[in-house]
Amino acid sequence: MISTYEMLLPDGTTTQGEDISRTHIDIHALYRKIRDEFVEFTQGRAEGDNKYTSSPEYLASTITYHETMPLVDLQRWLNNRISGTVVDVGCATGVVGLSLAHKGMRVTFHDFEGIGLEFIRWYAQKHHLDYTIIPYGQPTVQHDWAIALDVLEHVPNPLTFLHWVSGLGKNVFITYPCSIDYQVPYAPLRTDEYCDDEAIVWVVEKRYEMFLNYRIDGRRYIGFKSDKKT
Repeated sequence: MISTYEMLLPDGTTTQGEDISRTHIDIHALYRKIRDEFVEFTQGRAEGDNKYTSSPEYLASTITYHETMPLVDLQRWLNNRISGTVVDVGCATGVVGLSLAHKGMRVTFHDFEGIGLEFIRWYAQKHHLDYTIIPYGQPTVQHDWAIALDVLEHVPNPLTFLHWVSGLGKNVFITYPCSIDYQVPYAPLRTDEYCDDEAIVWVVEKRYEMFLNYRIDGRRYIGFKSDKKT
């Protein structure tokens, strides 16, 4: 498990030597709670043809996936520092955005209509969270943060998508698999889709002010300020 990182934050400070696993948000417990409620919400539903929008089993597995290390450590770190408004692009079940909404933040969920967005509506209303849902393809305004976790590998042109996401948030945090051998741990799925890591990192470094850049176990984690061009 990796729990110590050195990152350059948007405010110019760093996290050098900081143990980000010792924070006040219990991400594991919250993700388990969201997963249990998702299973309750989808109980008795048949598997649909599109796993991304109508497969309860696949969508439940994505919540388990977000509990994996070191992704959960980075999300725990972000949950304690993100402020303002957030748009969760390609949100699936919304587990990351919902965890931010539990902090009292206003979160916009952006994805295709399906079981995931239905669950987000149900869950957010049940827990009185501040949220907005914008189905994919409809316009949205710029937020303080835009997050897109493991979305780039599913779109036809990752660089075009990256440019589009940069217009949705002043600060952007993305993750994606960057190796064909990347195995999704603790979840019954595997992806043979991966991104051109070298091209994406090059574009971000050339166009924006990057404050986070890690490649760990075949996955890339990037954070950058989209309103500060280099």
